[in-house]
Amino acid sequence: MKNIINIVFILLFFSSTNAQDTTFNKLIHSYPGTLGITSILKFQDHYYCLIINVDTPNLQTEPYGILKLDNTFTIVDSNRIDIGHPVIQLPLRGFDVNPSDSSFIFAGSIHYYIGSQIIERGYIAKFDKNLDTLWTKEIAHPDTSYADTCQTPWLVLNDVKVTPTGKYLIAGNYNHQCGWDRDRAFLILMNANGTIIWQKFFNPVFQPEIRGVELDNSDSGFYCVFRFNSHHHLYKLDKHGNIEWSVPYNQKPYVAQYYGIKANEDIIIATSVYRVSLQESIWRLRVACINKQTQTVVWAKDFHNNIVSSIFLRGETKIIEFTKSGNIAIGMTGYTINVGNRPRLLMLSPNGDSLWCRYYSYEIDKPDIMAMEFHDMVLCDDGGFLLGGTLYDPELDPIFMKAWLIKTDSNGIAPGAYTISVEEHTILIKREPPVLYPVPATDLLNIRFQEFLTEMLFIEVFNLSGQRVLHEQIPSFDTEYRINIHDLPAGTYVIRLSTGHELLYNGKFVKR
Repeated sequence: MKNIINIVFILLFFSSTNAQDTTFNKLIHSYPGTLGITSILKFQDHYYCLIINVDTPNLQTEPYGILKLDNTFTIVDSNRIDIGHPVIQLPLRGFDVNPSDSSFIFAGSIHYYIGSQIIERGYIAKFDKNLDTLWTKEIAHPDTSYADTCQTPWLVLNDVKVTPTGKYLIAGNYNHQCGWDRDRAFLILMNANGTIIWQKFFNPVFQPEIRGVELDNSDSGFYCVFRFNSHHHLYKLDKHGNIEWSVPYNQKPYVAQYYGIKANEDIIIATSVYRVSLQESIWRLRVACINKQTQTVVWAKDFHNNIVSSIFLRGETKIIEFTKSGNIAIGMTGYTINVGNRPRLLMLSPNGDSLWCRYYSYEIDKPDIMAMEFHDMVLCDDGGFLLGGTLYDPELDPIFMKAWLIKTDSNGIAPGAYTISVEEHTILIKREPPVLYPVPATDLLNIRFQEFLTEMLFIEVFNLSGQRVLHEQIPSFDTEYRINIHDLPAGTYVIRLSTGHELLYNGKFVKR
């Protein structure tokens, strides 16, 4: 039996008046409870969002669930699962789909509160295409020599991938001698019924965090990243979990645990976080391209002040997607001065050059929002992105967090989008010129801004003789404005946008 989730979508920014525009910014309310979208999948014509507790302490029970959205991003189905304990999933890729039978697999962990102690066990659940639960499985401790005697298991499952043969490859970390730290990484391969085929425990010389795996369909192997000798290395493993080769791609002195990887044909894109010195508080993002055939780093580039550790979660998320043109999109939580944590989308060319970077806010960039954090994203059919995550705003709810969804166009534009550029190692917010359409215009001319306006603007339209033929005001905070040019004769016109004391834009348009 399926429990329907009582969820309300609130559209806080209205999308463009252009009927073809599907960008939006939505806040998801569900009361009571701490809420976050930790994973997003696109399968066939639908989107699936994992809604889950985002690691808030001292909640004795917290359900999780799945939302199913159609291609207009309307909720068409959902399932709410309450097992009597908080279910935790790190915002990585612990949610995947098997295209052969349209089933879904989830890998996370369960918190058990035993007096003053907290223990954690691995938790795996499989759902059919109707989102009904097929089976669940708990893993108390992966090491059989300790599984029966360990009184304080600490185990978290970070990622799950469905292999081409329909098996489940699961990555996680655990306390291998039942200590008080997750000090060892491991992999599990399961069949479709949840039976373990093999387990692989990695040498403790590696830093324990295994934050995700990528499949290599050419030989049934896979890729992961370990921090070895304080540096990040990309590792290639065979189908049994044995290491075949490795490539160091971040050898900075102070490398953090957090990273992201994505495979695409002959290359792997790997991200990493580091600091120049222990005295420097600013984290920096390294993005590297590694050739799978030559096992060499093709390029590696750094982006300063573009990453922070999450406030709510156990580690920063970096999700990588390849666009149809081969560009590289990286989603993450970034820190902006005087604003705080915000979801951020960085677009790179195939050579690693920065094309654009934007951050997003759900209500005109309220400075008093404690944090709005990124968890996952997918590439949509129209070339845009669907992003999701968690927000805390004490004005909305002083106790619980909320979930949000943002749909952008292919240029990362959405309501609540702010443009950022990387110039001389500094993150700057830049005012981009507006977009005028259609070209040529007939009765109406649309003016689309790539960021929210914070002051009243004036529009002036002149003919080529220098006569002013139109004069209007734009209210503050609008991103889309439409002027009526029906009565203007056909021809070319000059349009000016100003604040009254500063000229912001001077361009032309054609009236047909």
